[in-house]
Amino acid sequence: MADLDDWLDDDDRRAVLLRAIGRVESKASLLGRSSHIFVIAHPQNDGPDPQP
Repeated sequence: MADLDDWLDDDDRRAVLLRAIGRVESKASLLGRSSHIFVIAHPQNDGPDPQP
């Protein structure tokens, strides 16, 4: 999330973000998965797609 600092600085957006995180962490089937979700995330690339 490239603009995380902006979300955390804004009270309303921070509340939305924390509620979403809380929902993920409250699901037994997703418990412990959040670190794996973050690991597979990647930064946005504004350039051309890399060649395979």
